[in-house]
Amino acid sequence: VCGHFQHGWTNAARAHRAARATGTVRLALISAQFKTFIDACGGIWYQQGWKDKIGAGFTHSQGLSGDKLNTLSGLMINAMQHSMIWVGTGVMPEGSTPEKTNRIASYSGAMAQSNMDQPNIGPGDHQTADIFGKRVAEAAVQWTK
Repeated sequence: VCGHFQHGWTNAARAHRAARATGTVRLALISAQFKTFIDACGGIWYQQGWKDKIGAGFTHSQGLSGDKLNTLSGLMINAMQHSMIWVGTGVMPEGSTPEKTNRIASYSGAMAQSNMDQPNIGPGDHQTADIFGKRVAEAAVQWTK
C-alpha cells in the first residue's frame, strides 16, 4: 500500500492545502479506498508531515441525509490528528431545493446529493462546491502569507 500512495504523499508534502473527498457509502462510512489511504498515512502522522497544511472535505451520497455528516466528521478528525487547519464551507443555506446553495446546510464541509437516475449533482450543490473550493484556496493564501 505504501508504494501505491507514495506519489500522492510527495505531492501533498509540497502542497499548502489538501481537500479530502469520499463518497458516503452504506452504513454512513467513508469509502474503503479512502480508509486504506488513511491507514497508510501512519508514518506521515507520526512525523506530523502535514502539520499546518490547510484541510477541507466534501462528500456525496444518493440519500438526502445519507449520514454525510458522519463522513465529514471522520475526515475532519483525521485532519486534526495530522494537525491540519480545517476549513468549513462558509456558505449560508439559501433553501432546500436543488438550485439553492448549501441546501443540505453543511458547515464542516461541502455535501452534495443526487438521485440514482440523476447524472450530475444539482446546480445548487455545484455552486456550493465552487464557492467552497475558492474559500479553501483563499484560506491557503492567507495561511501561507
